[in-house]
Amino acid sequence: PSSIICRQGEMMPATFACLSWTEMGNDFGPNPTDQFCTAGVECQVAGLKGTGLQAGDYLMLLSECGKAGGTLESEGFSTNSITSTACGTKYFFGRLPVGEGNMCWCPKAIDCGNNPTNFRKLIGTLRVR
Repeated sequence: PSSIICRQGEMMPATFACLSWTEMGNDFGPNPTDQFCTAGVECQVAGLKGTGLQAGDYLMLLSECGKAGGTLESEGFSTNSITSTACGTKYFFGRLPVGEGNMCWCPKAIDCGNNPTNFRKLIGTLRVR
């Protein structure tokens, strides 16, 4: 089915095949980049670049991405996924405690919800100091 995606302010049609999104390769989604935030201050990751980004993509802070990943609730991080804005280039985490987690990504089309095993692409580490 066709859908509309954002790409630098232009509306472009996109077509998706019925494949596992992990079979698309590591070039799909945000380019890897580590990020830093200050503890107790509103944290956002902005300006992400990559392929196939769209508003509504998801990020979770996890111990690791993929089937062995788990939430970092014991470290004070949310167990919920975060939804992107700005055509998939910006995520708001709110106020975070000191610590770090792997930023694990899932495309909007998959509807990964809050299941850590669905977040398979590591896009970097978020360090909060």
